[in-house]
Amino acid sequence: NERTSAMDSIFNLETLTQNIIDLCVKENVSVNRMLKECGLSKSVIDNLKKGYEPQLAKIVIIADYFGVSVDYLINNSPVGN
Repeated sequence: NERTSAMDSIFNLETLTQNIIDLCVKENVSVNRMLKECGLSKSVIDNLKKGYEPQLAKIVIIADYFGVSVDYLINNSPVGN
């Protein structure tokens, strides 16, 4: 796996990471608990912070968990339900 820089990414990884963290705070759930409840590894967030793009399926799982659109997570678009 070659590291993808934020410049080469189709979306801003920092925005994605921050939106996930913000939703966890809003919903009063830890990032680790959310990932566990989604059936995902803690490495998802660790890898985002390191600049690795996640699989789209993982973004969809997280969006579904919070009841928001994938667009919201990756672009900070209005929350969809």
